[in-house]
Amino acid sequence: MTMDAIIVAATRVLEREGLDHLTTTRIAEVAGVSVGSLYQYFPNREAIIGAIIDRQLDAMLAAFRELVAGLAELSLEPTITGVLFGMLEASRAHEKLHASLYEEMTAARRTERHARTLVAYVDVVAATLANRRDVAVTDPRAAAELIVHAGEGLIRSLVVAKHSTTASVLITEAVRMLTRYLAPDDPARMRSTSS
Repeated sequence: MTMDAIIVAATRVLEREGLDHLTTTRIAEVAGVSVGSLYQYFPNREAIIGAIIDRQLDAMLAAFRELVAGLAELSLEPTITGVLFGMLEASRAHEKLHASLYEEMTAARRTERHARTLVAYVDVVAATLANRRDVAVTDPRAAAELIVHAGEGLIRSLVVAKHSTTASVLITEAVRMLTRYLAPDDPARMRSTSS
């Protein structure tokens, strides 16, 4: 409970007062614990920041799982569209908090958390691809890695760009590309394009 109270308090300080006020003293004050108690759970400020990021990343992963499960009954194109737009919306909502936090972490810690998160996304996508009848890939895991890394790059660039027109156009093109990559080859379409 104390650990959760510290993370919640740190998130409040960050959202209401900004990163400059995110000190162990201020966090302890808002959490209602002594600084000594805080240090029993977290050795330093960076560890608290890491815990906030982990909680945010877990929330985004849970949202992604829910999004994928909620769209699973749709055909391939609307599923991909819904997932990409849903992740863009979730990423934009968390962008301000994530950007400042990641700047405060060492490069090694950022890389480790980022890699761990991407593996979790790949797991979800690989399982989804393996269970869909309208997908024809020989290696669902490899396809999932390709999709997750490409999707992450797209979403990251769109969060930075902040142009909704650009987002709509680029996501539409990404959906077309992914649908063609994942869908079984249509012999009729293959004949018509080769003649």
